[in-house]
Amino acid sequence: MAIYSILAEKIRGGDAEAFKEMYMQHFHKVRYYAMQYLNNTEEAKDIAQEVFFELWNGRQNINPSLSITSYLLTIARNKCLNTLRSNLNSKKYESYMANRKANLYYSALLNHSAETLISSELENKIRSSIDKLPAKTKEVFLLSRKSELPYIKIAEKMGVSVKMVEYRMIQALRFLRTQLKDYLYAIVVIAVLSSW
Repeated sequence: MAIYSILAEKIRGGDAEAFKEMYMQHFHKVRYYAMQYLNNTEEAKDIAQEVFFELWNGRQNINPSLSITSYLLTIARNKCLNTLRSNLNSKKYESYMANRKANLYYSALLNHSAETLISSELENKIRSSIDKLPAKTKEVFLLSRKSELPYIKIAEKMGVSVKMVEYRMIQALRFLRTQLKDYLYAIVVIAVLSSW
């Protein structure tokens, strides 16, 4: 079972330590996602906190077989929509430009087809970039990121040292960072890599 599935299962059972670990690993992603739409640091932080509050309170409904990142971002998306809806009607968004910007963010959140298109384009770019990696480096990367194996297990499986696994991962991440530098903003927002 993947590490996030194990954490999700533990959280569903009321394990506070597992929840804390999930919080530490995902809070910044959720906050960043909210920030892209709300353009307000405090509101984005509040949304992220509400998302994890809702995760804990509704922990019995967690499905460990589904992507926890997608689950968290879906909750965040709904909360961003509510906040934008409220902001569009409030006095602090009276100016034309602020209303226009809030409307654009609101439309972007509602537009599932645009998100799907960007996600699809990103996945294609990520896959093609991974395919360009040298064979052994690609194998290490996929075993680590897709199969979620720890370095020691990858080393055993490939018959190499842990140091070699670490070296190949560094090479892979360096290469992918270069290949995907124009897509980093969208990657963080949609969190494509985390659901691989």
